[in-house]
Amino acid sequence: MSLKLISTDFDGTLVPAWDAPQRFCDELVELLQEIRRRGIVWAVNTGRSPALLEEAWGTVGVDFHPDYALTSERDVFRPCSQRKGAWVDFGDWNTRGFRAHRELFDTALPHLRQAVAYIKAKIGARILYNFDHVNDPSEPAGLTTKTEADMDWVVAYLDEIRTAVPKLHYQRNSIYLRFCHEDYDKGTALSELARLLDIKADEIFAVGDHYNDLPMLGGRHAVHVACPANAIREVKDTVRSADGFLAKREDGYGVVDALKRLL
Repeated sequence: MSLKLISTDFDGTLVPAWDAPQRFCDELVELLQEIRRRGIVWAVNTGRSPALLEEAWGTVGVDFHPDYALTSERDVFRPCSQRKGAWVDFGDWNTRGFRAHRELFDTALPHLRQAVAYIKAKIGARILYNFDHVNDPSEPAGLTTKTEADMDWVVAYLDEIRTAVPKLHYQRNSIYLRFCHEDYDKGTALSELARLLDIKADEIFAVGDHYNDLPMLGGRHAVHVACPANAIREVKDTVRSADGFLAKREDGYGVVDALKRLL
């Protein structure tokens, strides 16, 4: 087996989740350095924006960056040659994705407003708005709930009503949810990066721990998949179904065990 690309989630996978100090374990740092010496490409595949990823990078205790950044659960970036830690579009994927989302939300906006108003009234969810959209800053971008149980109710409700708007979907991570186009997620972003690099799915390893990682862990975009011990049940079930590796250690330590087994 020839491994050419690894795709790693960030929060809860490379580092502990938000409520713990977010630093790479020493074992993971050493292994990533070895992987790069072997010429294997490393992409961080995260729900964070490029700015939030860079902000987190200042705390993780390593002085090297990934080769590529797949951010906001859909965008594909390569390093900027002019400035360390900065990212620029890789290919036209981001432009196409922006257009697809703009067309979708222009159509879905009345349905979204009605849905989020009902959700807010029903369980008191906090609605997050897309203030970057100059034409309509009241466009709902996502929402957050007080508990996981509340978010379970939200996604069940959205699954019932989103059939009224083809392609309308969402990405969930714990009590946070982002509305999105169903054709753009961590899995399709990974496949686009692989296409640009001429890498096949059976040469790719992916690892993640939460709902928004599911699209890249089913065996389609990466044949070799894994999850750390702290992964949610749905991720473990998906990885198991794809004949992947379920680590016995958490976050970065579990990633180390999965990669060592694969290599």
